[in-house]
Amino acid sequence: MIKFKYIVINEDNKQLQGTISAPDEDSARKELNDLGFSIISLEEVKQKTQENPQNQLPTFEFSAIDKTQKKIIGTIQAEDKYSAFKRLIKEYEFEVQYIVLSTLPEKDKEKEKQKGAFDLYEKYNNEALIQLEKQNKNKKDIE
Repeated sequence: MIKFKYIVINEDNKQLQGTISAPDEDSARKELNDLGFSIISLEEVKQKTQENPQNQLPTFEFSAIDKTQKKIIGTIQAEDKYSAFKRLIKEYEFEVQYIVLSTLPEKDKEKEKQKGAFDLYEKYNNEALIQLEKQNKNKKDIE
């Protein structure tokens, strides 16, 4: 598999960037187009860049379901697991099944995959509730 770096526009006209692994450029383009993205740029990540993790964000492996109920298995880079999860939810509108740090030993990855994303959804929903409460409080303060 070849790794490609992409910049795309989603259906909400948001610019997204990331990496995708595919056998060739045509397959990578098809995969991104099937997700409903308009491709701005797509370029192969050179092997030298892949081997130099300096100043790179950690990579997380994930499994998710997209809007068309298609199962997506891939990787995403982010500062931490929760940030990666939020990107998958907000930017890609995925229903995340699991997300694990790619550098974990296989045994630990399997444990994390089995746990799923329940704790991440719980944290995400709690943040949304707190935000809603703040908005309601601000509305009342204005009135």
